[in-house]
Amino acid sequence: MVSVGLLLTLAIMLSALSFSTSAPELTVQRLSMVSRDTLLLTQTATVGDLEDNYPVLADLFAAGILTQSDRGRDLLDVIGAFWAEGNTTYAENITGSVLSPFFNGTPYNAQILMDGTQLFERNITETARFVIRQRAIASGFEIGKPSYGYISRAWLITATKNNTLIMLGDVITSSVKQFPMGNNGNQVNITYLLEVPLNANISNASTFIETAWIDNPFKVYVNGNFVYQSSGKGLTDITDYIVPGNNTVSVVSRYGSGGAEGGDDGATHFVVQYNTTTLATISNPARFHFYEVLSEAPIRYKKPIFVLGNVSGLNVSLNFTNESGGTPIQNATLNITWKGVSYYISIKNVTNGSVFWNETEIATTLAASGISVTEFSTGVFWVVVDIDKYVTRTRRDYYQRVIRRDTSYVEVGYDPYTIVFGKVDLTTQASLFSLYEQDEAVPEFYRNVTWNVSIHNESEPLAALYKLPWLYYSGANPVQQVFVNGDVLYNHDPNNPSSNPLIVEFARFGYTPVSSANALVAGANNLFSLNFTQGYGIDPANALASVTTLIRSTVGYGTVFANESDAVADAYERLEELLGPFIQAIDISNESQSIGDVPSLWGPAQLDIRIWI
Repeated sequence: MVSVGLLLTLAIMLSALSFSTSAPELTVQRLSMVSRDTLLLTQTATVGDLEDNYPVLADLFAAGILTQSDRGRDLLDVIGAFWAEGNTTYAENITGSVLSPFFNGTPYNAQILMDGTQLFERNITETARFVIRQRAIASGFEIGKPSYGYISRAWLITATKNNTLIMLGDVITSSVKQFPMGNNGNQVNITYLLEVPLNANISNASTFIETAWIDNPFKVYVNGNFVYQSSGKGLTDITDYIVPGNNTVSVVSRYGSGGAEGGDDGATHFVVQYNTTTLATISNPARFHFYEVLSEAPIRYKKPIFVLGNVSGLNVSLNFTNESGGTPIQNATLNITWKGVSYYISIKNVTNGSVFWNETEIATTLAASGISVTEFSTGVFWVVVDIDKYVTRTRRDYYQRVIRRDTSYVEVGYDPYTIVFGKVDLTTQASLFSLYEQDEAVPEFYRNVTWNVSIHNESEPLAALYKLPWLYYSGANPVQQVFVNGDVLYNHDPNNPSSNPLIVEFARFGYTPVSSANALVAGANNLFSLNFTQGYGIDPANALASVTTLIRSTVGYGTVFANESDAVADAYERLEELLGPFIQAIDISNESQSIGDVPSLWGPAQLDIRIWI
């Protein structure tokens, strides 16, 4: 009776709310009520209550697919059981038959998914102004397999995880050499921001610096403290200087033995290894800020962008100052680079120290070249800006150009991946698998390098990202090939004009499961390989390979045991095995049941209810 009452209440409420107009806040509130009550209905209405009113259920009972013991089970339990067994047709038919009548005659759109599998959809509008989602971790009984004893499930309450923060430099250059030779006196100062969780217990921190020309010297300051100086490139421990919270690392490069530019060639990186009780540390920013850059010469800034989500648009904002106030900067030029091809957007005059490119003008210009920003969802794209007319050898201007970090950014419109209850994100470094064919002149660089990206069987891979110190011989046209598990992700062949273009600054490469069906395989060692010919190389010792995955932090009911303590111990053991070596449980909650006339259970799985208008 209670379940039937809930069904009637939902039907009446949908009817009452469907045709009234309201403020946006009230619309959102109503959508929230509908989605919440839809979830409650699936969790409380039993198939026995619904059987007489829904032929799809009556037919399943008549055929013996559902039995007497299933009549007391809730709708979610039965739908989930069919889904878990691979009988998605039954699951879809039940879901659609029971729920669709309550949306008929309303303006609401609805979608119900079980672990990403769509069981029901009602889509009557092309665009959505408001979207509300309800999620739940679900597990339940299997159908038609009675047993007796104790079963237990467990989920993580608190834990510590050994995580890695990886901050990568951008390609940033500015002249330090006058024409035709000699020191023009300019120094290029780049300040990077490292954001470490406030509750982190830092175990190790290191930095690798590689300037735009590796014969130019540089100095490094961490949180205002001088750390070290070197020439060209250097790797050093900075653990004693890094603290929880925000940290600044400033690298000041200058003219040395002939290199035309100071700055960063894109190989610079910072690695902080830490232990934290914060289980969701993945970052999905809407804005990717430029680092702060100070220079007395024009600046070229190439920023690689890699997002976990479907890109729908982007804006670019730049803000400048100089030491005397105001800004003498004349103009800024924007290009977008995708798969080695640079697309010119426009040049704009700087007004009051600022310049801005909006989503429409960028998308329109790219579309004229046959490019859609949605393509950027599958890899790394580059936002390239020139601050004033850029030349590699010039006099410094004796005033300091400053790119301000706080108001200079690339704003990407995309649907970011959200961490739901029951999952923990984890970033770890991949290991070198093989390397061969050293460069004859610079032996630390190799033309063939392979990494082994090991992914736990029970995890969900999100992305792999590589930072690559590169060596290019000016004027060369080498083969550039990228393979992952045998799939070709990039191929430049100088003998094939239709192949991908040559990338001079092969400093970054990233991919997601969307990039290739075989790109990231759980439960396997994934091989990522770079293959070059004479004229190009990678320094594997100072490269950085990382993979981000989601680890499930809950296990459903398991094997039936004769006593409760064995069932609980089994759930704990399965959970700890699932978490792996990087996550150490502090507090685990569990639930056990004495069962009869039921089998082991399916799940856990994520039920996702989306209501929009």
